[in-house]
Amino acid sequence: MSGPRAIVKSTTLRAFDLFGVHGLASGYRKARLLVGCYHGVVSRDHSANPSLYGNTVSEKEFAWQLEQLGRWFEFTDLAGVRKWLSSGGRPKKPPVLISFDDGYQNNLTIAAPVLRRAGVPAVFFLTTGYIGTDRLLWPLEMEARLLQSQPGNLCLVAERRSYCKSAPNAERLQYLEQLRAGTTLDPAAIDREQHDFLSWDEVRTLAAQGFELGSHTVEHPILSRLDAEELRRELQDSRARISAETGRDASAIAYPNGGADDFTPEVCAAAAEAGYSLGFAVGDHFAERRDGPFSLRRWIISGHRSPEVFRYTISGLRDLLS
Repeated sequence: MSGPRAIVKSTTLRAFDLFGVHGLASGYRKARLLVGCYHGVVSRDHSANPSLYGNTVSEKEFAWQLEQLGRWFEFTDLAGVRKWLSSGGRPKKPPVLISFDDGYQNNLTIAAPVLRRAGVPAVFFLTTGYIGTDRLLWPLEMEARLLQSQPGNLCLVAERRSYCKSAPNAERLQYLEQLRAGTTLDPAAIDREQHDFLSWDEVRTLAAQGFELGSHTVEHPILSRLDAEELRRELQDSRARISAETGRDASAIAYPNGGADDFTPEVCAAAAEAGYSLGFAVGDHFAERRDGPFSLRRWIISGHRSPEVFRYTISGLRDLLS
């Protein structure tokens, strides 16, 4: 958004800050759960390049966001989420869960020290087929190959991303193989701080530091596009691998992509059958108890949000006004 509308929005949000309007949503917040969905935390600010760094926040930005969240919320863990689901009450401060998707190395090297200094628990959802490898997560590999072969063609990237996330899984895999055969990938053009995955030793270090581990499947497919056997393998094998490598039970799963079209009642039932007790989706709103334990909404926290937009969202005022 740019131009007069952007100026009006920015001015309005600053006014909300100035006059303390966010407090109007305090009652709305108390009955709900905020689940923040992060991906990566990197050392430097990349606000000048949001198209490539939209799924990351800087270390400084992350520390500031945790401080803001701590003003209005009580940080919780997975046990706290289960308690919130069953309680039915309105705590003095609503709960907030911090979560990370995919399993990037920067989760340990940059995010974890910030979390530990602030005394904040977090759950890390691991894509187990990528842990301990030098692979790029398939949507990012696809985007990198397309941009290296056709620099600046962001429209093509968006179109291919949408296609791959809506296509049957076999069709998606076939397209990726064709793309790999027809393009080259320059490793020097990849920001390793952003894209490198944890090793299993590093995952064990996270667990030893007191952080919780969850599943983000094996290969990060869109679960609603899988057949029953593929779905079973993705859910069961990822959970089993985490247990075998760490001795920790992965009791929660975050559905890849996580939108309304990306998981179904059949996916939720399969997650329960695989031994999970919580399943996390994504959405633009707070989680509510009526979502149930297998469709809890998370808010994706992308980088480069202004302080006014961040406060407007976490206060619940955006949800209340919408």
